[in-house]
Amino acid sequence: MVTSHQMTLSGLAAGTTYYYQVNSTDSKGNHGHGGNKFNTGGFSLSGTINPTAAGNGAAVALSGGASASATADSSGNYTFAGLANGSCMVTPKRTGYTFTPGNQSATVSGANVTGVNFTANATPVAPAITTQPASQTVTAGQTAPFSVAATGTAPLSYQWQKNSVPVTGATSPSYTTAATTSSDNAVQFAVVVSNTAGSATSIGAILTVNAVPVAPCITTQPASQTVTTGQTASFSVAATGTAPLTYQRQKNGVAISVATSSSYTTAATISSDNGALFTVLVSNTAGSVTGNAAALMVNAAPLAPSIQNQKPDWCPGGDACDPTSNTLPTNWQGRCAWVAATSAVLWTNSGINELGTKTWLERIQHLAYAILAHFLLLFLQRFRNRFRRPKKTGRKSAKPRVKQRANKKRVDSQHRPNIGKCISEEGNWKRKIRKQELETRSQKAEKRKSPPAKG
Repeated sequence: MVTSHQMTLSGLAAGTTYYYQVNSTDSKGNHGHGGNKFNTGGFSLSGTINPTAAGNGAAVALSGGASASATADSSGNYTFAGLANGSCMVTPKRTGYTFTPGNQSATVSGANVTGVNFTANATPVAPAITTQPASQTVTAGQTAPFSVAATGTAPLSYQWQKNSVPVTGATSPSYTTAATTSSDNAVQFAVVVSNTAGSATSIGAILTVNAVPVAPCITTQPASQTVTTGQTASFSVAATGTAPLTYQRQKNGVAISVATSSSYTTAATISSDNGALFTVLVSNTAGSVTGNAAALMVNAAPLAPSIQNQKPDWCPGGDACDPTSNTLPTNWQGRCAWVAATSAVLWTNSGINELGTKTWLERIQHLAYAILAHFLLLFLQRFRNRFRRPKKTGRKSAKPRVKQRANKKRVDSQHRPNIGKCISEEGNWKRKIRKQELETRSQKAEKRKSPPAKG
């Protein structure tokens, strides 16, 4: 009886599954059979992807005589096991990287294969500007700094441009100009950032160059003012210098909070403002200047004239001449004085004393009333005198009467007040009446002296 039997098989492929069957016959002629399978161990293929950070997690594909895939470990190592003899292609792959070489061919021939290595290279990313250069404003003589920030695969190169013309030596992320001049005003600065994958150009940054500021200079000084109590006073100043100019008014050295312009008008003045000194401080970024002090003179408001209700000193004695009386005096001097005084009272007491509380229309009305009253009384006086009969004097001789009237004229002229047109017109009228009376009396006297005509 055969209890075991061995045999050696050669030429088997590595990494291959084989099936086998055993048939047997014993001495008695009995037949038996059985079967099973086995795998050949095969060979391995391994390598490393450098650098480690790039190889970690990279996928490696096997193609050709065998098909398989593997993933590189944290050290960038990968391995294929159980390979049969033959040729295959190994290809690594990872997003964002390229590999040198891109793939390799390896042959398994009865032994393990090692050292199938690769070098990973990051895929270049074109530059992208994250912080644009900002516009700058400087004063002539100062420098202007510009800077930029960008991302992309290193190394990045920079080239600054002035009005699209490259600036020699300006090849870093920041650039500072030389001392500026007025000709640099409105110049545009930009920068080109580049690498192996491409380039990016920034927006243009504008350079503004201002002239050197000029300190203020006052060309027109504020003038002193004279006003009446209750009125306002205005002060103004004119100045040159680099804008903007600021103004600050002061009263007796104390700043006035609301007076910050080139002109200033006070509030309604009072007597305590008399003698106040007003100055102005003009300033800008280059300096300041203080104007001359302007004095404010505040005069008291004038008092309106008034006539007291008393007998004027020019009234003749022995006859009433009260301007407030409604009784007309009997003699001609008193009558004219009454007319003038009454008109003055109407104007003075009713108008001027109330000017402070009346509108201009009411003041004109008061004046009109006074003038109307004056001429109305004058008209009534003339009308009355015109139709008054002269007194009868009897049959005395004309010469004494003329002398009497002449004496009366001299007396009247001594007491006649100089009150203007009223007295002048009254005197003219009286002279006419006297002349007519003298002519009439002379004619009558001649008729009496002449003998009667004989019939």
